[in-house]
Amino acid sequence: MAAGVLYVETAPASPDQVGEYHRWYADVHVPEMLRLAGISSVRRFDTGGETYVAIYELDDVETAQSALQEALTSGTMSRPAVTRSDPPPTMRFFTTFEVFRAAEQAG
Repeated sequence: MAAGVLYVETAPASPDQVGEYHRWYADVHVPEMLRLAGISSVRRFDTGGETYVAIYELDDVETAQSALQEALTSGTMSRPAVTRSDPPPTMRFFTTFEVFRAAEQAG
């Protein structure tokens, strides 16, 4: 079992849908994702531009990948019109191989 993160970069379909996009993300999409096996938390970031980044903390990368793929192919994961599809969202899975903590670095 390897921990890691899922990096996702998305954007609203249009500037006039920003509010609806954020509501969908917080009220629908995040709960859908947190129900999937292997995903333990999510943080969202404003890039200061047109896109937003979500970092999903994964207890197990392989389990989360499988669960997400199943949800997408089975149609149980929502795909709203408020999210830009061209270009499609950027999704990248990363497996943790090193962790450094501030307290451990202090001498």
